[in-house]
Amino acid sequence: MMPTEEYLWDPPCYLEVAEFSKVEQVDSLDQLRTSIEYNIFLAQHGDNACRSSSADFSIVNSAGKQTFKTLIDGDDLVNALSSTGFSLAV
Repeated sequence: MMPTEEYLWDPPCYLEVAEFSKVEQVDSLDQLRTSIEYNIFLAQHGDNACRSSSADFSIVNSAGKQTFKTLIDGDDLVNALSSTGFSLAV
């Protein structure tokens, strides 16, 4: 009997935005600046852990035009996958 090599089944891994919510909005006294805080919860799908350590996150308007884009990486990605989510101020 001859042993065979093991091959792991490797389905694609992808992230999904499970929840995205606006937490707070603060306007400057002169009404020229606005700071908006969002909370992002991500879900991971696939049988194997995702090997990527970053994720691109973008917001598009109703016309499909991208209005905001950021890179979530490192500890921020770990937080976005946790039960507390990742907070982002824009």
